[in-house]
Amino acid sequence: MGEKKEKKSVLFIALGDSLTEGIGLAGVKGHWLDKCFQKLKCSTQCSWRNLGISGLTSSELLTLLSIPAFECLLARATHISITTGGCDFIEVYNEWGMDKVKFIERMEEVALRTKDIMEQIRKLNAAAKLYLLGFYIPKPAYQLDIDEVSVLVQNMNKTYCKICKRAQAVLIDPFAAFFNRFDYFHDEVHPNQDGYNCLAELALAYF
Repeated sequence: MGEKKEKKSVLFIALGDSLTEGIGLAGVKGHWLDKCFQKLKCSTQCSWRNLGISGLTSSELLTLLSIPAFECLLARATHISITTGGCDFIEVYNEWGMDKVKFIERMEEVALRTKDIMEQIRKLNAAAKLYLLGFYIPKPAYQLDIDEVSVLVQNMNKTYCKICKRAQAVLIDPFAAFFNRFDYFHDEVHPNQDGYNCLAELALAYF
């Protein structure tokens, strides 16, 4: 009988915006990404770093990836999660309202930057497990043409899915689980604890 293989220690890095930071959470222990880390944790040598910054756009995240300290950290990671794009769309909504042309333009911009983000991470670390969170419909959008909004959001998730396939990453798609679930919101955009628990459940299927 051969000796049991020792499990590799985990370094889980969480990058992104307020969904990574955890705005709306009831407490630190309820963080959806911490629940994912607890599933991965195999020794006291394992750790995770929450580098989420509320309000961070995809452009700002891409810039952060060129900072040497981030490069070193990501190069050592075994698992990396990303939430990005939501703040870009909030900017459009705040300035233009539900202008379909502006949203489609921003979708294209976000897709290109997200592709660049994934490619940059893969240059730094080809082996890490990589996860990208897709989009759900925020509460204010339900007061608009919900069919049109649904198509836009689902198209964005389809684009993210293609980006993930190219980057050998996993897309966590929350659209269906959050659809019409107004009880999942802390405010107009962020989940409450129940919403984050739902994200954790979706994510844990891939961790």
